[in-house]
Amino acid sequence: MGVGILQTGQVEVVRPDAKELIAIKQGCWSIQRVKDEAERWFMMAKQSRAQNPCGLPEQPDREAVNVICSGMVLSSLKGWADDPAIPISMKRWEAAKDTT
Repeated sequence: MGVGILQTGQVEVVRPDAKELIAIKQGCWSIQRVKDEAERWFMMAKQSRAQNPCGLPEQPDREAVNVICSGMVLSSLKGWADDPAIPISMKRWEAAKDTT
């Protein structure tokens, strides 16, 4: 699946190798065969990324993710500032945020 995403930018939900994956899950493959197959796919993924970069960075922008997630949490809590179920530390954080 990962190689397909790197190559096409699309996630395939219907898998042509579904029977093979079920056989692996059911223990029909030896652990060595699974490891060998995994290594083969990791090599294919590396080659695919080198030949056709998908544009994704090597690492996520953690600061941007933090800002987005914090905003989502805060927006879901809007209007709850007077709710006694909200911890006092959250109320203080919200008040401090409003002054910046």
